[in-house]
Amino acid sequence: MELFSALDDEARTFLNDFLDAAGPLVAGVAAAFAGDDLGHARHQAHALAGVAKTAGADVLAQAADRVEESLLQGNPEDARQAAKALPFALEQVASTIASL
Repeated sequence: MELFSALDDEARTFLNDFLDAAGPLVAGVAAAFAGDDLGHARHQAHALAGVAKTAGADVLAQAADRVEESLLQGNPEDARQAAKALPFALEQVASTIASL
């Protein structure tokens, strides 16, 4: 709600578009790790963090940032562990949006 002065149709459309973009990015991180493609995992996590920050989804942005930072620091196992939080963070954000 901090991003919008009112939750009008435009805001709802934006939030729905955000969810439509975030879901595939979360799945993309998981798929990249499953394929052992750490570069793609970092790219997907970076994109997810940006999308989440734009939408004010701090919990999801922070989780994605942890994945990316772990990969940038050369800690793929930490990144894999951090990535496990992404679906739960997305679900939390989606639930919050649905309750608005």
